[in-house]
Amino acid sequence: MNSREQVILRLLKMRGGKVGRLDLIKLLFLTRENLDIKARKTFYGFVPYKYGPYSFAAGYDLDKLRDRGYLSFPDDRTVALTDVGYAEDRRMKSAPLIQSMAFTDMRTRGLNTDGLLDKVYRSYPWFTLNTVRLGWHPPERPVAEPAVYTVGYEGVQIDDFLDRLLRVGIKQLIDVRKNPVARRYGFHRSTLAALCHHIGVDYLHLPVFGITSEMRQNLDSDAAYDSLFRKYRQDVLPPLIAEIQELALSMTEKPSALMCAEENPRHCHRTHLAAVVAENTGMAVRDITGE
Repeated sequence: MNSREQVILRLLKMRGGKVGRLDLIKLLFLTRENLDIKARKTFYGFVPYKYGPYSFAAGYDLDKLRDRGYLSFPDDRTVALTDVGYAEDRRMKSAPLIQSMAFTDMRTRGLNTDGLLDKVYRSYPWFTLNTVRLGWHPPERPVAEPAVYTVGYEGVQIDDFLDRLLRVGIKQLIDVRKNPVARRYGFHRSTLAALCHHIGVDYLHLPVFGITSEMRQNLDSDAAYDSLFRKYRQDVLPPLIAEIQELALSMTEKPSALMCAEENPRHCHRTHLAAVVAENTGMAVRDITGE
């Protein structure tokens, strides 16, 4: 069991073994906000959703914990510990997590769901961007300036990744992986498409611009990457004139980002595809980072 799952069980124990699903997500969010930047990277990320900050990864873990017998869902809105969940009491090694949970519990004791939402909404208005809660006026959604945006997801939690797109003002994510599969939750094509839909971002998969796994063998130096991308520009892209023109048109019609896995744009073919698109549009190339 990983530390994030342990936090879920520990928070439930703190609240008597049963809590509303919405409340639990907000408690996880406040726990994260009490951590330093480094610790947040390994905890759940959050994205603006229907009732403020939400973590799709946490929702996925809740389902896993239920399937493994640690939790039950008495109804659609409630999460409860099972006897197995109560018995699971491994010693947590992270003092910051323990302290953050205790502080979160202290600050929110006695608040009902509406009170908890009010507290989160007032303190973190950005996360009300997609709210459906009556009586709240969310901030205006950002719209990115015209550019050929690129983004990699290596080392990023899915919810932080989606939040990054919204903060920049991206309205369309263009997946240029040849094989859009990933072990980490959220980045498999079908899952990513669904999550993008949930937050109001279009998803488009264009495998024709990807690089085959055979071409990506033995990438152990900058010289190897340079050789790969030279072949990509010389052999893969030239026959795709019509597809590139269509892609360029799409990226001028709405703020879009070319997505692949690598964090470092120098080690990713999206940079070279973006350069060609930029030539067709006159727009600058900008890589989206976590800064």
